[in-house]
Amino acid sequence: GGDATTPDTCTQTCGNNIINSNELCDDGNIRNGDGCTSQCLIESGFGCANILIQGVTRNECFNCIDNCGVCIDTKSCSLCF
Repeated sequence: GGDATTPDTCTQTCGNNIINSNELCDDGNIRNGDGCTSQCLIESGFGCANILIQGVTRNECFNCIDNCGVCIDTKSCSLCF
């Protein structure tokens, strides 16, 4: 968004581990195949949730078929079934 000199917010913020308004997940990288795409969209078969790891909140994605019990955000896990 913004004027022509402003970078696209998706490319600017995807991969920073903070979920911005245009993102469904942000696992701190822009790799595909790990549950959260390079465009910060949740991949099929995964659920993503904010969890606390060593005092730091991180957005983690889990393979729901194997790890749905780990998911705090059961709503995103239910997308897997």
